Amino acid sequence: MSKRVVPTVIALALVIFAIALVALSPANEASAAAGDGGWVDHPGLVPDTPERDYPIIRDDAAGLPLQTRAIDLIGNYIISGGDFTTIELQDGTLVSQPYLAIVDSRTKDLVCTNLDVDDAVWSIAPGPRDNTAVIGGRFDKVTGADGVERTRNKIALIDLETCSVDKTWIVSGLNGKVTELAVRNNRLFLGGDFTQVEGLANERLAEVSLDTGTHNPAMNFIFDGELSRAIVGMEVSPAGDRLGIVHRATSIAGQSMRGTAIFNISNPAAPSLTNHRMSTAANSYTYYYDIQDGSFSPDFTKIGIANGTATVSDYVSVIPTTEAAGQLTWQHFMRDSSFGIALTNDIAYVTGHFCKIDEGPGATAIMAPNSGPSTCTGSIGFAGGAWRTQLAALDINTGTPLTWNPGNDAFVGGRAITVVNRGLLVGFDGDRVDNIRTGTTAFFDFGAPEDPRVNQTCSAVVDGLNVNVSWDAVDGVTSYVVRRNARWLASPGNVTSYTDTPPAGTHTYYIRTTLDGVQWDTTCSPTVTVDPPGDFQTCTAVLNADDSITISYTAIPGEDSYNIRRNGSFVANVGASLSYTESPGDGVFTYVVRSRINGATTNTTCSPTITVDIPEPPAQTCAVTDNGDGTVTLTWDAIAGEDVYTVRRNNSWIETLSNGELTYVAAGHTAGDEYVIRSRMAGVTTNTTCE
Repeated sequence: MSKRVVPTVIALALVIFAIALVALSPANEASAAAGDGGWVDHPGLVPDTPERDYPIIRDDAAGLPLQTRAIDLIGNYIISGGDFTTIELQDGTLVSQPYLAIVDSRTKDLVCTNLDVDDAVWSIAPGPRDNTAVIGGRFDKVTGADGVERTRNKIALIDLETCSVDKTWIVSGLNGKVTELAVRNNRLFLGGDFTQVEGLANERLAEVSLDTGTHNPAMNFIFDGELSRAIVGMEVSPAGDRLGIVHRATSIAGQSMRGTAIFNISNPAAPSLTNHRMSTAANSYTYYYDIQDGSFSPDFTKIGIANGTATVSDYVSVIPTTEAAGQLTWQHFMRDSSFGIALTNDIAYVTGHFCKIDEGPGATAIMAPNSGPSTCTGSIGFAGGAWRTQLAALDINTGTPLTWNPGNDAFVGGRAITVVNRGLLVGFDGDRVDNIRTGTTAFFDFGAPEDPRVNQTCSAVVDGLNVNVSWDAVDGVTSYVVRRNARWLASPGNVTSYTDTPPAGTHTYYIRTTLDGVQWDTTCSPTVTVDPPGDFQTCTAVLNADDSITISYTAIPGEDSYNIRRNGSFVANVGASLSYTESPGDGVFTYVVRSRINGATTNTTCSPTITVDIPEPPAQTCAVTDNGDGTVTLTWDAIAGEDVYTVRRNNSWIETLSNGELTYVAAGHTAGDEYVIRSRMAGVTTNTTCE
């Protein structure tokens, strides 16, 4: 049955916001469901005034300014990363909290003060479970709430509620900082200055499993002519089949492509470059070495590029993601450096060092300086212009500056800017935005949307080795996520049932639903226990008349490979066969059939234990006669019915006699050599020492 509860909205702004969110396209829904900060198709410009009363990340070090370099909203937690060291609480208390700050947006309190990293954080992405995050940067050690310092080279998975470091999620061997992260479904893409991952050559761009951290070596492309911070922007398409990057290299995989690249990632085992190229026209946005940041629109149709550090390249540009030689959609002169850019489907938000930018091409409000320097490169030597003090919003289709100028007082400029479901997060060096003291992180907050979650139910039923999960449909939702034991399992689409074949054990299933920017998990009832596959398998052992042994066993559903073990030792891999025969000789033998399905090893003991009693071989003698010339003559008794004898000296083969010969002259004899006559009759090996 389809269910939906319509919430009561208490403020006009939230009404507008909620209506816009309900109308989101499927592409945006896929983007939000992946957990990239939430819904990003805003109803319009974010407020001019940032939210007050959050803890203040201080920029108060002597020398170089300290900055927020990465920022995101994951669940209810605002996460800031950078090279800052100190945070001021609301009562004025100063807290040493270097490189990583986590704030609960519900209470505006600083949390996880016992979660520490040992160097700067440059990138943030949602983790595989609710209220978890992946952080990347220059750090090598991370300490969680348990006080244990753990080695986590450049990347780590943290829990925002328990303030802990995941103990098993480890990506080893990264030898350079991680500057960008992008997530879709269970795939996590890394961009940075590394050249190795897990001991393998893998430069600048890599992929790991979001769930386990396992490295995908197929995502490996050679970058040439790259600068430090080679990848400055990265996103996965809503469908999960394309990866876009904004980069500072001259070529990738031997193909000339400066500034942007798009990869076909639909097959994780064989990713490839597409034909996307930036225009080769002599436009300033082709100054790839001055690119500072890149962003993709939520529908993955546009790429925003922020340039800086030289007047000739102080442009913001938008190009299409078409998989051909790209054409410039528009380019706007900012008159000074732009360091950060973030796109909605309608707006390009930009931050940097600029203070007065070009007008047009559409009607433009001039406005006035705000919260920052009254002069900068952009206000001197240029006619006209519109005041936008280190923060600007441009029309996504034309580049026209919109009427939005909160401004900040950064010395270097804004660095981090992220569009999230509730508004816009900005990171910079400085402490004021719109003349409000915010510290180096500011939050332009629409306000949390009303919670649309419904009274959804879900059931889980064991059927042999399978678990059948079924749940209620929710109006407006076209795709659900199935989770087992709080880990991502599958996205079955617009269906209300799913069959899983889990490892043996106890499992709790959840259905994750996202609607109107709110994500929730419905627990499936009851918790189920799946018996080991071996509980469904039997095996019998039979002694045959010729003293061979045949074991026969039943199949395990879904298994097509079995190993045979005798008395605890491997004997054979018999594939999908359900029987095996061998002649092990005399002795007492217990057989086991071993299989491995769904990550679990199953050992089925064959019954009964078999005793093989083969008669002792007949007595045999062998004599050695030294001929005095470096040879010896061996003479031995015949064994009835046997006509093949093998001569061995000092445990090494010399000769095999197959015509019933009972003597042999061995050359090359030296004092102390020992001789054995070996025969095999009725499956029994006989070794007779010659004396």
